Amino acid sequence: MTEKEMMKKLLEDNLVNKEEIRQRVLETAHKEKDVEPMNNKKLSKMKYTLIPVAACFAFVIMVNTSTVFASSMSNIPILNSIAKVVTISEYTLSRDANETHVKMPAFSDSSNKELEQRINSEISKKIETLTAEAEAYAAEYKKNYLAAGNKESEYIPMTYEFDYEVHSNNQDILSFVITQTERNNTTQKYLDEMGVPEKSEYVTLYMYNIDLKTGKDITLQDLLGDNFKQIANREIERQVKERAQKDKNLLDYYEEFFASKGPKGIEDNQQFYINEAGNPVLVFDKYIIAPEYAGIQEFEIPKHK
Repeated sequence: MTEKEMMKKLLEDNLVNKEEIRQRVLETAHKEKDVEPMNNKKLSKMKYTLIPVAACFAFVIMVNTSTVFASSMSNIPILNSIAKVVTISEYTLSRDANETHVKMPAFSDSSNKELEQRINSEISKKIETLTAEAEAYAAEYKKNYLAAGNKESEYIPMTYEFDYEVHSNNQDILSFVITQTERNNTTQKYLDEMGVPEKSEYVTLYMYNIDLKTGKDITLQDLLGDNFKQIANREIERQVKERAQKDKNLLDYYEEFFASKGPKGIEDNQQFYINEAGNPVLVFDKYIIAPEYAGIQEFEIPKHK
């Protein structure tokens, strides 16, 4: 199947009311045809026009229907001959209160078409929900910012980036992560002027681990056994102590805010991805297991331990 054929099939499988969505996108593109692509240097100087948002948020069909969006069709490295993950669209949306850039992935060319459709539908719905929530939050933030007496000319639209990374893809497992990065540019400007070395940036990770033979989500219990919490906690403590040789704060923070929870340090819904070695890599957001400055923490848990 060629890339064009695959693109056509993915659109047909995952979109409903395509013509209605296309018309809305074309209408938006017509209104914005004179808008130049935005770059970071212009971000603080440009005036933004609010673009009506379609209720169904057409984020896939946009790729081929408007010059407002940066479109591309690029494959990530194929890890096997059975299935692959491709970027079916990449686009940018400019709003009055925020700018959003999305890289949309899709699972394809497997022997399980029903599973493909389910995964791609989940991805689409997830990104649709997240982008809508981001836009609503940015609009509310700007409203409150102006209500506090600040000048609109000093407001810099928030930026959101949605990207993905495939960590494992073979005959048995598909493991990938969708990343949402939010930047409050107005706050960042203020912090810089005050001389505070802190970035107003928030990263949220959404992880998918799928058994390609059964179509079921893979759990830590599946990989590590019934004692997965004890196994994971023991290995995490070993690695924290190892890292603490360079920064004692890591161990102090771990013992006070994580280890004190005992067996409940690892939750049933603990986030993780599966690396190419087949091992789970547990991922902790800032503040959970280490100080904020240490950022997101990852711990590979070998299955044989």
